[in-house]
Amino acid sequence: MAKEETQEVSPYEKLTQRILSENSKHKSALEDAVTHAWSDHVRANPENQGDGLGEKLYGVADEYVRKQLLGLEGALQGNDDFKSLVEDIIENTVGIDRGSLIEMYKSEKVVHRENVDQSLEKMAEGLGKFVQGSHSRKVKSFVTDDLSGFQDYIVELAQKVGLTEVTKDKMPTEKETISMYNTVIQLYGKSQSTSKMIGALNEGIGQYGTQ
Repeated sequence: MAKEETQEVSPYEKLTQRILSENSKHKSALEDAVTHAWSDHVRANPENQGDGLGEKLYGVADEYVRKQLLGLEGALQGNDDFKSLVEDIIENTVGIDRGSLIEMYKSEKVVHRENVDQSLEKMAEGLGKFVQGSHSRKVKSFVTDDLSGFQDYIVELAQKVGLTEVTKDKMPTEKETISMYNTVIQLYGKSQSTSKMIGALNEGIGQYGTQ
């Protein structure tokens, strides 16, 4: 029997899958942390659940970014400019500033779990941009080494999510190519998450039907 040939995975696809994997891992972990924080807070404040909730959620997200993404423990070292820069990076990665979170919930007497989804979406966007940024040098090397080949890959990836208007002439420069990749990979990641969710729902419905 002839040996089945396995198609070699391109370095572009390997990087895409690595970025998506890291993003999914951090998104899931942060969502769990924020959900636990919401649950603890509303139980402790049954009559005025929104009071202090924004501060609580931001604190949890801030801590996750510091420890899990930046590897920071304890007080920041360095001068004020450096500390300010790090705080800006943290806030951008959290995806929503502390003041906005406080304002979002402070007047709400009751805050259900689904009311936290909007905040989680913004946090997921911030995390995604951070993860992509952490691999920017590798993406830059792809563009420098073989611009045309990398553009072909982006067009192929875009077609998988129905973006048929994405063509090589839409990204004539290195900068535009990197920007297009960052946009397409975000949409590709969302489409994969949706496909997994639909698959899980179908499986659950199938099991229900056999009971």
